[in-house]
Formats: sequence, structure tokens, C-alpha cells
Amino acid sequence: MSGQPALVDTRALRADARRHGLPEPVRTRVDTAFIEVPALDAFDGVICVPDTTLSADLPR
Repeated sequence: MSGQPALVDTRALRADARRHGLPEPVRTRVDTAFIEVPALDAFDGVICVPDTTLSADLPR
């Protein structure tokens, strides 16, 4: 992994999956529950941020 933020265009994934008859994700996990919605229809993209930190100027 490069350690850099990455963006996945789910519109391209959706088109490719449908063109080739591939299965698509049908739910999204949020904490300990699942949202029953086709993931590739619900989101235009997914961004991955490898690291996050708390800003020093925010109260805790």
C-alpha cells in the first residue's frame, strides 16, 4: 500500500460488473450492522484514507 489516499469510481465498477454479468455488492457494513442497499448504486465513489489524526487545536 502506498500510504496515499485513493479514490475508487464505483460508476466504472458498476458498468464493468453489469457488462460482464458479475455479482455486485448488495449491502454495506456500518459498524455492527448492514445497510441493505446495492453499494454500487448507493455511492458514486469510495475514498480510502490510510491514516487519520486528531487536530491539536480541537478540544478533547
